[in-house]
Amino acid sequence: MTYHMLATGKVQGVGFRNMTEGIAKILKLKGTVQNLENGQVEIFVNADEKALESLKAHLFAGNLHSRLDSLECEIIEDKNFENFIVLR
Repeated sequence: MTYHMLATGKVQGVGFRNMTEGIAKILKLKGTVQNLENGQVEIFVNADEKALESLKAHLFAGNLHSRLDSLECEIIEDKNFENFIVLR
């Protein structure tokens, strides 16, 4: 399944995208992560439910500098990704 997520909080300029990429690669997920102009971070990811829950838990745990206040998540039409990358 493909999920579209919007992360809100202290998620830009704090290594959140690189952290997301690292977690996704450990979990062997494919997709993208990018900053949005409104201060949110957008994530597209192909994952089963178990992997999605693991990703979400790691994102909420964050790193030393990030703070995830909310994470909107919806199932969307399947997209094919070759790997997981940070879009700039």
